[in-house]
Amino acid sequence: MRGSGVRWLVALAALGAAGCEDGPTPEEEARRMAEIQRQGDELAQAADDLEDRMLADQANLLLWQEMARRHRNVSAVATRTQLEHFRSMVTLLEQQQEKARKLKRRQLAEVELPDYEPGSAPARSGRQILSRASAPGASRARN
Repeated sequence: MRGSGVRWLVALAALGAAGCEDGPTPEEEARRMAEIQRQGDELAQAADDLEDRMLADQANLLLWQEMARRHRNVSAVATRTQLEHFRSMVTLLEQQQEKARKLKRRQLAEVELPDYEPGSAPARSGRQILSRASAPGASRARN
């Protein structure tokens, strides 16, 4: 046991002597501290850049979400307006078709009537010849 205790003492003395050597020189310490400071500044700058990008992306996302919401609202209004416009077009078309039917019936009725009045001579063909411009109701049909 005595031999192993001596060995331990020798080993501890060797380690102690190795650990007691001079530390880094002041220049080496300053250089290491400057390097650590530079790396810290780079990391802080990288974190700031990342934060700026994330905030910009978040603002961009909010902008696009707002635009999508507004687009939905505008699309709904446009759809309602177009539907109302289409209905009014259909109503107007029906009115115009009814006017045309009435005008055609009137023209047919006038053409089929005898074209002479009592005391006057009948026309040659038995039917009255009317141009579109001189037909009764022609001015109303253009409106």
